[in-house]
Amino acid sequence: MEAGFATSRRGRDYSLYYLRMYEWFYRNKSILLALNLVSIMLLFVIHLSILPFQINPVSFAEKVLQVINITLICIIALSLIWRGIVCIVIGILGLLLIYTGIFLPSYPIDVLDDSYLDGKNEKNNINIKQSIFVAAHGFFFLGMSMVGLSMIIAYRPDVLYVRNRPKPLETVWESYPIWYNDNIKLLGRKSEPTVDIKTLMTDEEVYLLWRYDYILADVYGTPHLVRSDSHIPKSSTIFRDKKSGKMIGKGKYIGYFV
Repeated sequence: MEAGFATSRRGRDYSLYYLRMYEWFYRNKSILLALNLVSIMLLFVIHLSILPFQINPVSFAEKVLQVINITLICIIALSLIWRGIVCIVIGILGLLLIYTGIFLPSYPIDVLDDSYLDGKNEKNNINIKQSIFVAAHGFFFLGMSMVGLSMIIAYRPDVLYVRNRPKPLETVWESYPIWYNDNIKLLGRKSEPTVDIKTLMTDEEVYLLWRYDYILADVYGTPHLVRSDSHIPKSSTIFRDKKSGKMIGKGKYIGYFV
């Protein structure tokens, strides 16, 4: 019994810990996004600056560049790790490609120099270096594209939505105006009496009325969303489904008909 209680308490502690972490990330997401963009620009500058030069892999300058690049990559990763597994996977792959693209030109320097000390096959040496530079560019920009895609998924997923995608259910009701009790005065039809919308319903519909947020009713030939406590002109009618006969309206829960 005590072991089960301890396990349950530990689980609640972990949940609270993760909740606090998420709240911190959410509260500072603007700062993280700004640091992300700055880090990406700095990586661009570093890549384009060191690409024309051969850096010795065992030199102090190369160690400093590694520390700087790893720091910038960690900053970018920090802004993505809390946005879901898809962002994490795409972002990590992109960051690995960026790191490879920056340091790839410095790795073969010893092999190339030792192989062509006598000056022979200099043309092949140049071709190999050129291929390495092209590969470095490819890795770097492919990694940047993947990081950019992960950022879009994390912060602006609506950019990836197709134009003719199915609309959310709630948008169906946006085209209908809402009926207010003073609307009849605005329409200039004061002579027609108004009735409580409940008088147009059956006893069963009145009983189920608590499930509705709005009722779809025909008022003077125009569909309106009417609240359950509103008064509408006596000539109005409530829209009903042809098959089930149920009232059509915007439910407080999911669905057309409730």
